[in-house]
Amino acid sequence: MSKSKINLISTLFEKVDANTIKTSSTFEDSFSAIKNNLIIFGGKIQKEDINSGEVVASFRYGINFFGIIIQIKMKKESDYIIAEIKGHFKDAIDQSAAKNKAQDLVERLTGGDVQIQLSNKDKLLKYWKKQNKLGKTWIVINIIGVLSFLIIYLIMEPLLRFNNPSLYKCIDRAKDSAAWAQSMHSAALSITDSKGNPDPNIDRNFVFTSEADIKKCHLKYD
Repeated sequence: MSKSKINLISTLFEKVDANTIKTSSTFEDSFSAIKNNLIIFGGKIQKEDINSGEVVASFRYGINFFGIIIQIKMKKESDYIIAEIKGHFKDAIDQSAAKNKAQDLVERLTGGDVQIQLSNKDKLLKYWKKQNKLGKTWIVINIIGVLSFLIIYLIMEPLLRFNNPSLYKCIDRAKDSAAWAQSMHSAALSITDSKGNPDPNIDRNFVFTSEADIKKCHLKYD
């Protein structure tokens, strides 16, 4: 976890209009200030791209599954960083509450709330620790899933071979035949005439597979 995610931010914003703010701070500091203050105000970061200057956060709203989506787009104009703040619902016709939320954030970002006090540092730390924990949890789940598949495969295939040996002997012969045919085809492709030209009667793109023969095995022995 980088220190830039939990530093105390004192970037000051000025209100331009109901949905726009500006600051004379650097782009990176402004981006971090907005992102971290959204977390302090109760938002959950859904997307952050400093290259495009975009931050997307969601805020809980009643029983709405997606909540209010706040989208902030930043750009540099002259000596200022301009940030436009918009809000919307993903699944609602009436967007008034989302628009009001965006305007409320403008007021809070240009008021005293923008200063992240020491009491809020723990909240930021907990947020980023939770994000890191979620990422690690998904990695563990994926590893367990792969290992479970391998274990099941290693256990099930011997059992299936034991229960139906004729089927698997047939499948093995089909695979061996396809592999042999493919090797012969590859060898034939390497043969050329006196001028170094390959045999035009050999299809260079042809690939031997065992799928058709394996299907016949299943039809015969299943």
